[in-house]
Amino acid sequence: MNALTMAQAYHREKQEWKTLEEALLIVDDPDTKQGIFKEIYKRRKKIMEIREELEQLEKKSAE
Repeated sequence: MNALTMAQAYHREKQEWKTLEEALLIVDDPDTKQGIFKEIYKRRKKIMEIREELEQLEKKSAE
């Protein structure tokens, strides 16, 4: 995956994560909230992985 594709994926995942956080404010059902929390966790984990890959690419390009 190239840097542009990773940056786009990062941006998309972050937007989805923020949308899920907004959904938590609306939802009352505890089971639904638990499902949303799990999705937020997955998105954050994926964002961190993409960020690490982007940082590695940045280091390589700086060398």
